[in-house]
Amino acid sequence: MKFLSTLVVAGLSLSALSSQATVLTFDAYAPGTILTNEYAAQGVNFTGNALVYTQAPFYVSPVNGLAAGGAVFSAVFDWDIDNVEATFLDSEIGSNVGSMLAYDFNNVLLGSVTATTPGAMSVTLSLNLAGIRRVDFLAADDGAVVDNLTFTPSASAVPEPATLALLGLGLAGLGFMRRSA
Repeated sequence: MKFLSTLVVAGLSLSALSSQATVLTFDAYAPGTILTNEYAAQGVNFTGNALVYTQAPFYVSPVNGLAAGGAVFSAVFDWDIDNVEATFLDSEIGSNVGSMLAYDFNNVLLGSVTATTPGAMSVTLSLNLAGIRRVDFLAADDGAVVDNLTFTPSASAVPEPATLALLGLGLAGLGFMRRSA
């Protein structure tokens, strides 16, 4: 019975992991790196010109972020996301820093948000929409970067490794129960 209790606790722990927020800071990559599948283990890939760029606003230490030089780059998620958030940094006070556009699995636009920052050099944008699968980022000028990309999987979306682990735990539990009987 103690083994069965351990299996239940382990299964619940694994399922809880699937709904925790993930934060990507891009600090591990050298400026000039174009990201594609470096964060595949976290369930996200980048398309377009997702270039690591160092931004140094005068009031903070230099930070690495993703820049597209006025073009679009995208984060494509392996499963549905219900919340996505990113910080846009720009060296020009009062400029139109950028936009985020969220799409579902069928590439239907779910919603968008644009950052305008009069008197500020940093703004955090977020979209709380069910079923996000892709987010397009548009940095309004060459100096704007996106940092601290945070996303939360849907409660119904369980990443494949967790699903397989839960299946394995269930089969092990059934085998143990059969052996006990």
